[in-house]
Amino acid sequence: MNLRILLATALLVASGCKHIPAESYGVERVRIHGAKAMDGYAIKACLATKERDRFQFALGTPMDLECGDPPFDGGRLPVKLWTWPMTEWPVLDLNVWKRDVERIERWYRARGYYDAKVTGARFSPAQAAERDRFTEEAAPCGDADEGRGCPVRIDVYVEEGEPVLVTRIDFDGADVLGRDLVNRVRRGSPLKEGARFDEAYYDEMKRSIGRELRRAGYPCAYVTGEVSVDPSARTAEVRFAARRGPLGRIASVEVEIDGESKQPIPTRTIRATAMIKRGTRYDPATLADAQQAVYALGAFASVEVDAEPRRDEAGICTGEVDVTIRARPGRDLHYGVGGGLQSGTFTERGTTDVLQWDVHLITYVEHRNFFGGLRRFRVEDRPKLVFQNLFPVPTNPAPGNELHVEFRQPAFLEPRTTLTIGNGWDVGPDPIQRSVYRHEVETYLLLSRGFFDGRLQLSGGIRSNVYRVVDRFTPDQISLQTSPYHLVFLEQRIQLDLRDDARRTTRGAFFRLGLQEAGFFLPASWDYVRLTPEARGYIPLPANLVIAGRFGLGMTFIRRASDSLDPASHQLGPTAYRLRGGGPSSHRGFLPGTLGQRGERIPGGDPNAVYLDTDGGTRRWEASLELRTQLTRDFGMTFFTDMGDVSRPILNTATGEVEDARFRFNYLHLAVGLGFRYFTVVGPFRLDLGILVPGAQVIGEPSVPLPNALRIGGLRIPGSLTLSLGEAF
Repeated sequence: MNLRILLATALLVASGCKHIPAESYGVERVRIHGAKAMDGYAIKACLATKERDRFQFALGTPMDLECGDPPFDGGRLPVKLWTWPMTEWPVLDLNVWKRDVERIERWYRARGYYDAKVTGARFSPAQAAERDRFTEEAAPCGDADEGRGCPVRIDVYVEEGEPVLVTRIDFDGADVLGRDLVNRVRRGSPLKEGARFDEAYYDEMKRSIGRELRRAGYPCAYVTGEVSVDPSARTAEVRFAARRGPLGRIASVEVEIDGESKQPIPTRTIRATAMIKRGTRYDPATLADAQQAVYALGAFASVEVDAEPRRDEAGICTGEVDVTIRARPGRDLHYGVGGGLQSGTFTERGTTDVLQWDVHLITYVEHRNFFGGLRRFRVEDRPKLVFQNLFPVPTNPAPGNELHVEFRQPAFLEPRTTLTIGNGWDVGPDPIQRSVYRHEVETYLLLSRGFFDGRLQLSGGIRSNVYRVVDRFTPDQISLQTSPYHLVFLEQRIQLDLRDDARRTTRGAFFRLGLQEAGFFLPASWDYVRLTPEARGYIPLPANLVIAGRFGLGMTFIRRASDSLDPASHQLGPTAYRLRGGGPSSHRGFLPGTLGQRGERIPGGDPNAVYLDTDGGTRRWEASLELRTQLTRDFGMTFFTDMGDVSRPILNTATGEVEDARFRFNYLHLAVGLGFRYFTVVGPFRLDLGILVPGAQVIGEPSVPLPNALRIGGLRIPGSLTLSLGEAF
């Protein structure tokens, strides 16, 4: 049976293999020689003669570049691996190749190398340089005997010469434009005096001036430019002329619904959400903010906000601007049935990874214009089979179910505020207390609002959580950390996102602060305050490298606890909201929830003092530093180091007294690691190996035992290997 399967597989692969058409040359490789200052891969991106694709990547600038897009002088260390048998063979066309030779020289002129030229090209086999077709009698390879064509390699030789340098950049009307605008454009452009002239940089600088003028409120601004090049002296003088026109004012705002909907679309709500008022100053940032806010209503397939300046009979701009909001409705009713795997994070609980994964079905019904008014109502049910271990280890399977109902009301109280009311019921194994089967019911009412094109997000409201234990899988080892409880708390979140791209971040910063105030005047098993601030930063480096860093804290201050709670819950708070660390979104050297030592004695302290032997803590700090590189358009690699600690209250075993937890910054728990990324439309699939560094776990304590390890054959590697979706931060 196995032999039959192997033969069938081999036949299937063979049937999918691509061959060069008969009597033709298939381009196996094109190589540029002599490209020293410029990037040969950037040149090849503009050629019509393409080489056969292969699986490859590079350390530094990716090799899959777009024609005419910077960088043009990127450096890389290429790693070429293999070509898939089913990959098509590009066929050589000498007429196309002749035009490609002209393209290379034109490409160099655009980069400022006016003396550059192609000095020759070598074809292997040499016959391909004369004719791109051959007969069987004159075939240069043995494949022709089987009715196939022959592969060809092309080596192109260039002489770059010396580049033209920019000696002067003038702005006609610079006094009118303003010194600040001119300085911003100069700083942001790679076209600088004394540097190489490049047509792409020149065009981008001209567009940049226009964007800056429109941001300043001039809707009819236009920019012209000219370049005076002296090829013999290798100099270029650049001059831009800008005309502002009058300042813009919003003259009218219209809403157009492009399509039909079963429920009426309230244009009044759209207009209010856009918050574009007649008579206000024209501002592209305001229009972009309006487009984002209207699209965020969730009822439209697309939203466009167009601004058209008015002109008089002579065609002169008057400064008045007509704004049109065009919205195309999506389907009102959405429903579906599907399935999948989940091994993820409780993002609503402060990004806590869990040692659990599941296989689930999912059914949902959602109406995106519920009773009109662009209200959204969604019901989702998720029956699942839960496994108590990291994906993909199928340990201790148990059934479970999640039911979630949510209602959203846009333009609540004011145009940009959204009201969200929801309820969730989760029955199944507790993701933290893994020996416990429980019911957990959560209800919430939240208000949220975005500012500054959605970069600043504020939300707040009230949330309740009721926890009831149904059964324990191990009744002979009943946990003392699973008391039933009820919780009502206020919640606020502040998030400032200054990143250039949330999925593939290369520069910027991100800040987030979460706050909870439970009990006090609200019914709850605890009175506590919880704070979780976090900051992230991203710095681009040459060769397509990015340094990314993160630092976060967590603090829970418990002021009262119910007498009905078990001792651990009394000191640490509700199990769902305890501070934890470890896992793919936290410290990658530790398994989820295992960061920080449990029950160990305090070095150099009272011999009767120990940290509570329990799960979770009330103080947490975490720090990460990553060096990221994009290998190809779809693959990336990361070198990282993670540090952090979770600490618990201190128990005096002699007196029974408990002391509040404190930050332990000397507990580094240092890990270094390597990660790989495969980028998809839903985010990167991520494989990370974090290795704990012996002797760098606790400062002054070189012999601290390492809690978890990978076993490969007889080799034991302290650390953790995790597979997940999405970046760590």
